[in-house]
Amino acid sequence: MERADEVATAASDCVYAAMTRAGLSISELAEKSGIARPMVSMIVNAKKKFRVDTFFILIEACGQEVMTRKRRVTYRVR
Repeated sequence: MERADEVATAASDCVYAAMTRAGLSISELAEKSGIARPMVSMIVNAKKKFRVDTFFILIEACGQEVMTRKRRVTYRVR
C-alpha cells in the first residue's frame, strides 16, 4: 500500500471514529456537514480519497477538534 493510501485510510478511520463517538449516522453527518450523503458514505467506508478541508469539516461536524502542529496532525477527542 502506498503512503498516500495509508494516510487516506487513516483519515477515513478518524472520521468514522468521530462519527460513531458522536452517535451520528452517515445521513446525520452529511446533513450536519453539508456534504452529500453518498460522498460521506464513501469517505467513512474508505472508498474515496478526500481533501484535507473536507476532513476538517467532517470532524468538526462531529463536535470534535483537529489540532495541527507543523507537519503532524493530532486527532483529539473532547
